[in-house]
Amino acid sequence: MSTTSYTNQNSTLKDGISVIVCTYNGAGRLPKTLDYLANQIVNPNLNWEVIVIDNSSSDSSAIIATQEWDNHNNKKIGFKCMIEPTPGKINAMATGVLQSKYCFFINCDDDNWLSPNYVQNAYDLLKSDESIGAVGGLSIATTDGQELPTWFETYQCGYAVGPQGEQKGDISKRGYLFGAGMATKTELFNLAYAKLPTMLVGRQENKLTAGDDSEYCQRLILMGYKLVYDPDMYLYHYMPLNRLTESYRLLLYEGLAESNFILDKYRLITQLKLKVEKHSLEWLRLVIITPFRILFTTSLKKKTKRINTLRYLLKLDYPNDPILQSIVKFEKNFVSS
Repeated sequence: MSTTSYTNQNSTLKDGISVIVCTYNGAGRLPKTLDYLANQIVNPNLNWEVIVIDNSSSDSSAIIATQEWDNHNNKKIGFKCMIEPTPGKINAMATGVLQSKYCFFINCDDDNWLSPNYVQNAYDLLKSDESIGAVGGLSIATTDGQELPTWFETYQCGYAVGPQGEQKGDISKRGYLFGAGMATKTELFNLAYAKLPTMLVGRQENKLTAGDDSEYCQRLILMGYKLVYDPDMYLYHYMPLNRLTESYRLLLYEGLAESNFILDKYRLITQLKLKVEKHSLEWLRLVIITPFRILFTTSLKKKTKRINTLRYLLKLDYPNDPILQSIVKFEKNFVSS
């Protein structure tokens, strides 16, 4: 578990949007990603910038990124490239947010090719509704000219590929947005980590750890914000052939499964929160039936989950589960504020 909290020191965030590109050994991927960014179609009055964070790469990622951007000679778009030496995607993202000067930002991975209107659409959607915590779009897999494996569609969600909802709108019940292309509000990112350190750090060098993006989405829900999907925002998610092997897929899903130990605790609380807030009598119904469910449950896992459910409903502590206790305390900070 990480013990680092993240707080942006920018006292005044300007109206506009930053695109944060976190990379580890991405020298071969960055040129095309930056090319798509340099060719974005935006309103002339929109202020925006591109920030590349090299997460302690062993290749020439930072040099390539700077050279590639200079080649476009686009002085209207702010650009900076920095190095974050601490491994972990969330650490690189925090550095990018710290350096950003605008009220919104997009998480653009170094293998994400954003559609021409992506930046403008993300800005407009976040600007349109104060209750939106984050937005995401349609992710389309692309490779080096070869067909995707026959198994890919079954596992594409683990690769952050595919639609994120049946239609445009609130998908908070789903509980997460893909980190690839996710846009959010800078101030909310600051608040999400100001009092509770991150528990999941995401990719660390070559380790396929995961879950940092989902943890952030879970925190947004606990803070009272919604997650929104818009298929009109789309990106191409580049899949190099070495990521389309069964051995890579197994490692990827092992990383996802490992993160579920913590994410399942978040999901318990956020799902209860959404249920109780949606239906005024749901709290009473659950308080009445949950004790009976506990009594007649033989599975230890289910019994523990239902006991934790009852504790949440009755606003009791979790003395034997410090992670759940931290999550509930986090929510209380925003309910009472």
